[in-house]
Amino acid sequence: MVINQLLLAWDSWSREYCIAICGTFVPLMFLLTGATILGLWFPSQRRWMTLTASLAGGCGLLLCLHVLSWFRIGVVHPVTFILVGLSLLCGTVNAGAVWRGRTRLALGR
Repeated sequence: MVINQLLLAWDSWSREYCIAICGTFVPLMFLLTGATILGLWFPSQRRWMTLTASLAGGCGLLLCLHVLSWFRIGVVHPVTFILVGLSLLCGTVNAGAVWRGRTRLALGR
C-alpha cells in the first residue's frame, strides 16, 4: 500500500516537472560520464572516477524512473525509448570506465 502511494506521488511529481527533470538530468549525466572517462586519461583524477560514475548512475536511474512513470500513464513516444537508451548507454560507459580504471591499477600501469 505504501509503495503504491509512493508511485502515485512520483508519477504526479514526474509529470509536473518533466521539462526540469529531463533538462537537468540528461546534461548532468553526460557531463559526469565525460568526467569519468577523463579519469582514465589523467591518473591524478582516477580517485574521482567512482564518485562521478556513481552520480551519473544516480542521474540515469532517476531518468529511467521518470520514463517508467510515463509508461505507467500510457505515454509511449520515441523520446521515451531514446531517454532509456541514453541512460543505459551512460550507465554502461561508466561501469566500463570504472572497471577499466581498476584493472589498469591492478596491473600496475
